[in-house]
Amino acid sequence: MNMKHFILTLAAAGSFIFCLSACDIDSFLDDKPSSDIIVPQSPEDFQAILDYYYLNYTGAFAEISSDNYYLQQPSWTALNSVDKNSYIWAKDIYEGSTAEVSDWNSLYAEVYAANVVLDGLAANAEKGAGYGLVKSNALFMRAYAFFNLAQHFCLPYDEESYEQDPGLPLRLKADVNILEQRASVRKTYERILEDLKESLAWSTVLQPGTNLNRPCKAAVYATLSRVYLSMRKYDQSTAYADSSLSLYNTLIDYNTLSKTSNTPFTRNPAEVLYQSYVPSFATSLLSSSNTISFIDTALYSSYAANDLRKSVFFRSRTGGYTIKGGYNGTTAAFTGLAVDEMYLNRAEGYARAGKAGQAMNDLNYLLVRRFNSPSGYVPLSASSPSEALSLILTERRKELIWRGLRWIDIRRLNKEGHNISLKRVIGETTYTLEPNSIRYALPVPLQEILISNIKQNER
Repeated sequence: MNMKHFILTLAAAGSFIFCLSACDIDSFLDDKPSSDIIVPQSPEDFQAILDYYYLNYTGAFAEISSDNYYLQQPSWTALNSVDKNSYIWAKDIYEGSTAEVSDWNSLYAEVYAANVVLDGLAANAEKGAGYGLVKSNALFMRAYAFFNLAQHFCLPYDEESYEQDPGLPLRLKADVNILEQRASVRKTYERILEDLKESLAWSTVLQPGTNLNRPCKAAVYATLSRVYLSMRKYDQSTAYADSSLSLYNTLIDYNTLSKTSNTPFTRNPAEVLYQSYVPSFATSLLSSSNTISFIDTALYSSYAANDLRKSVFFRSRTGGYTIKGGYNGTTAAFTGLAVDEMYLNRAEGYARAGKAGQAMNDLNYLLVRRFNSPSGYVPLSASSPSEALSLILTERRKELIWRGLRWIDIRRLNKEGHNISLKRVIGETTYTLEPNSIRYALPVPLQEILISNIKQNER
């Protein structure tokens, strides 16, 4: 999504006043948006800004760059340059182009929308009954966007270097004329956590409802768990996962799902806490309708014969297996928050805290709902916390495939010495992404460098 589409959508909402003459609309839409022309009047108006569907976009680069899949040479050759270069972790994935990059622009559109709402609410003298909840939702949106931007365009959180590592431009006001420079990684994560914790304080909806593009308190807890996991602060991640599960812990029994449908999940499955996704305009590589992104052979083979995920997640095609539709019931890749992730986060935290029994209880509670009932599920066991952790990380990769989380996991696990190297083979050439490479931070779009003069990532 570009900002033009965002403004057009706001213009379509009857609650907003746009001070434009007809002859100036075309030129306006090609310029930067101005918060001066958006005049919401009530909490409902502000919420309408946040409800725009494309504001639940999380970016494609993380999954494109991960090791869940492979491409054959003819398919890779036919890609656009950005997808092609992201796949092999090229130094300059943009090849000098200053065109819009949706993974940056769309997420900063989310930040902008959140800031419009937060600025407007702060200026609204008559705060209605819905004020606090809308503020909570806006803070969540900004934090969620900042976190996803950080996973793409910043190096992993590391307390040995986070003061010096470039973070994000932390835009906290809707005034688009303010050009922020990049904060440090430390300041970036501090802002993410501050926004989420303030969102939590204002949240009044405990569980997910019918509108899953609005965060409930369980979803805010879940996001805090995800963020702290990426920071390798496992005690905090465990505590927030536990808080999320205490509010909502529904799991799907995969025995109830179709094994032959290419979209086995409904639009809002019972496990989902919050919906976000990678849309088709970002890349065709991650859509379940694509025929070229084949699931890594070793990964596919790691699922047991009676593991229902093998048929629920994947479909057979000529040349290999591809992904089916995920937890949003469409062809778009689901990147949102779900209960299964919270069980895995808590299980990992328990294992790292030496609580192997509790860790395995969580893991088995999840897996029994993933295996074929008639053939039975044999619970996994671990004789030590380290063995439990190994089992949990293995199942984490199998459960959370195609959600944009593998990239985050590789980044954090390599900081702990897991030495995960990624390889791509194109014809006679092998490309490798070494553990802890600086290329785990994607380059900032050249358009943004030219406009804001911010620091580019070293590659």
